[in-house]
Amino acid sequence: MLNNLSREEIEKIHAEIMFKLAAPFPPKTVEFKNANARSAYIPVHPIQYRIRSAAGPYWSWKITTEKPIYHEETDEIEMRGVLNILNSRSEGQGFAVLERDKINKKIQFYRESIRSAVSDAFRDAADYFAVGHQDLAPYRKWADNPGLGLKHVEDTPEGTNATGESNIEVKYCLKCGVVLSQDDLIYLKTVRWNNTVCKEHVPDHQKKKYDPNFVGR
Repeated sequence: MLNNLSREEIEKIHAEIMFKLAAPFPPKTVEFKNANARSAYIPVHPIQYRIRSAAGPYWSWKITTEKPIYHEETDEIEMRGVLNILNSRSEGQGFAVLERDKINKKIQFYRESIRSAVSDAFRDAADYFAVGHQDLAPYRKWADNPGLGLKHVEDTPEGTNATGESNIEVKYCLKCGVVLSQDDLIYLKTVRWNNTVCKEHVPDHQKKKYDPNFVGR
């Protein structure tokens, strides 16, 4: 499929897919395992839907463990898999604690545990593509690092409409034609610039006025 495309066409498709993958999910997608905010996570089904809708025919998922890997010290099983999106590849590891009968200690619901570990591996592989990073940022210490380009936006996220339905629109810079990243879109809001351009092509006078970190060239 890709053999008939030029390098420029592949790069454009890649940028569009990466933008859609990193876009915020609809409100209430994030769930919590317990009362601790750090337990926030995104269930695997929305992640699967995001990848299918964003990557179309340009993705695949393959389980790479022939059988579950057992970890005796934690009584867990591990499954691994490889997620391919266009020309990018990510391996994920997934774990599930085995459920055992309280009396005889025999394993229960073994197949369900395997499925749970596979789902966890898929979610882990998707993390490489920044799926859900915008949504989990408010609950993760790593998101405070400015090098990640993440910033929590309180209003309706880019990529969703007022009802929370997925409506991800790819936007292009009017100056150079590149696909705008989530970082670009957030920066446009920060510096109050309405023209659809990448961060590089926001006028310096606008950056100087609203960006406290701007250093003139």
